[in-house]
Amino acid sequence: MHRRSFLVLTGTALAAPALGRASEAPVRLADLYGPGGAPSPLALSLEGQPVRLDGFMAPPLKPEARFFVLTERPMATCPFCAAGTQWPERIVTVQLRHSLRVIPFNRPVAAVGTLALAPATDEANDIHSRVWLSDATYQRL
Repeated sequence: MHRRSFLVLTGTALAAPALGRASEAPVRLADLYGPGGAPSPLALSLEGQPVRLDGFMAPPLKPEARFFVLTERPMATCPFCAAGTQWPERIVTVQLRHSLRVIPFNRPVAAVGTLALAPATDEANDIHSRVWLSDATYQRL
């Protein structure tokens, strides 16, 4: 076995148990939101439970962050950083268990963490969100 193959297989094996905590089927970001951006009945039923969400990692505000924003579609630029950029309505802030390892914006990721629906602010990073995944892990799909 080549070293690169071993590292890829080992990394996948290590990430798989963390992603296996939630139900097998991922929840769509669109299914977490109801009319006017309110939490959907599905989101309310999953609050406080581990869930898997698939999407795309928006470019982070800073590389040393312990969070990222999960979006439905790839975003090439950080909307917080680029004037006039439209921030998507259906997003989830993913608070990480470990340090951030940036995945290219156009590659899908799976994130697993505990779903929280209360509007909150991450004071250290001045991030405001209505939907959060806490104690999360993630991997490239």
